[in-house]
Amino acid sequence: MTNDLTRRGFLGVAGAATAAGVVTGAATAAEEEASSQPGGIKILGICCSPRKGMSTAASLQVGLDAAKEVAPERIEVELVELAGMKINGDLAAGVPLEPGERDDFPSLVPKLSDPKVAGMIIGTPVYFSNMTSLCKAFLDRLVLCHS
Repeated sequence: MTNDLTRRGFLGVAGAATAAGVVTGAATAAEEEASSQPGGIKILGICCSPRKGMSTAASLQVGLDAAKEVAPERIEVELVELAGMKINGDLAAGVPLEPGERDDFPSLVPKLSDPKVAGMIIGTPVYFSNMTSLCKAFLDRLVLCHS
């Protein structure tokens, strides 16, 4: 008996199985939430990859599409890619920006604070067994945005 399973093949199958379970659970929760909201709901997919339009964004889009299929007339989805944005996590700790330093997080606040947003799916590549620095900065700032 030969074993042709590679690490990449195993991770692909395991990832697909996990994503199917997560999407199914999220879709059920989204359906319940959508039925309780008079105007429907919105689910944001936040892509924390520094590379725009790559596999993390594609994976998030699959999850968003699956959630929308549950109740297309009541669930709105949107993919937000953070690639190319400057989000400084130090602001969450009270450290001010350097003079002239750009901060793109405030442009995301209207989307994040929309009352129709009932959920977020956050996707990030894994670098050195951890999320990207962009993802960490986004999460640090998101906490302050919703507190």
